[in-house]
Amino acid sequence: QQQQQQQLSCMQQALLLGWASQIKKGTSKDELQQWQMAPFVEAVLQQQQTQYMLHATARLFKCRHEKERGRTRERSLMQLEQMCNALEAAQPPGRLRLPYVYALRFPLWPLLRKELAELYIGMGFVGAALRIFESLEMWDQLIVCYRLLDKRQQAQELVQQRLQVCPNDAKLWCVLGDIEQQDQHYIKAWEVSGNRSSRAQRSLARSALQRKEHQQAAVAYELALGLNPLYPDAWFSLGYCYLKLGEIRKALQVRLLAGQGG
Repeated sequence: QQQQQQQLSCMQQALLLGWASQIKKGTSKDELQQWQMAPFVEAVLQQQQTQYMLHATARLFKCRHEKERGRTRERSLMQLEQMCNALEAAQPPGRLRLPYVYALRFPLWPLLRKELAELYIGMGFVGAALRIFESLEMWDQLIVCYRLLDKRQQAQELVQQRLQVCPNDAKLWCVLGDIEQQDQHYIKAWEVSGNRSSRAQRSLARSALQRKEHQQAAVAYELALGLNPLYPDAWFSLGYCYLKLGEIRKALQVRLLAGQGG
């Protein structure tokens, strides 16, 4: 590498960040992917002359890289907090923020706050995440926070309130079923979805499996995986049900399908 950092124009910096985005889009999500993006991001961060959004986007890329590593996760959280606070501030004015805004893949303000809240949950700060989701009116994530905090009553009340607004939301009926441990809510979710909710059938299958009703569980898993096969745990559970039912050939077929990704 050159000892003296090459000075890049703002257009060149935008191209480097675009290339980093292309790497993320065109490669599988693993640890190597972030390291492939890192040289392009660092080249932008080391520039002495840049634009506001160019620097913010590079910092965001770096935060996303560091949150995947245990040693740097806390630093990533602090940087993301600082970024959210800086974007919320009145300064710098809009005319200094707008250049290159349409040339970069920078998330909208609510999505950036959501990303911060999800990182809070990953770090165990569920209360802080709850406040963000409540301010953004992201009800599904708010319900998850209540459940993580073991506040079943608040979660149940919120789900019922949302069902009055969206009575045909299959996901809400499934969440209510999780809270109350009632299969009738999963059945309702299946009905309002027009028999298209894979989540409802997976929940019914797990409930039947807990009661050791393997035939009923197998039927539900078959329906669920027919709608969405991208659930390895469901394939494993279906194979287990077939073994319990003595259907060895079907269990073997399921194992082969699971190995092929459904």
